[in-house]
Amino acid sequence: MKVLALYLLTLSMFACSTKQPSKENVSAMLSTVFSEEDSIEVSLPEDFHKFLLSISEDSLFQRSRTRFPLKSIRSSESESNVYDTVFIQGSEWSSMDFISSHSLEREVELIDRNNAHVHYADPEIAFEIIYHFALMDCKWYFVSIVDKSN
Repeated sequence: MKVLALYLLTLSMFACSTKQPSKENVSAMLSTVFSEEDSIEVSLPEDFHKFLLSISEDSLFQRSRTRFPLKSIRSSESESNVYDTVFIQGSEWSSMDFISSHSLEREVELIDRNNAHVHYADPEIAFEIIYHFALMDCKWYFVSIVDKSN
């Protein structure tokens, strides 16, 4: 609404006058459209790599940036290509380190602007786990685990 009012005000100002408006006139006109309480807040997305370091080092930060109940999908022990879903409550959670590889293959992948994975694998022991992170309101959150280990 304010943008439309600003557009109409500017259009009428140029349509009714061949002179360039003074800076004072423009300021006065803008102040009638935007009040001092109006502020345009621009938030940039949080850097994923900095977030990953913080969530690994600080257990309180990790708890605040984990979406509980945390969805954990695990391959079924009885059937291949069948997965069981478990939801982990905050009271059941212990801190994790997403930085150390623990002698496993580790890959950090930005899937798109809003999703990232930290993937650990060891093919020799059929171990594979994927930690999924999502960007919400310009902040990264730990949202799910997919355990494909056999």
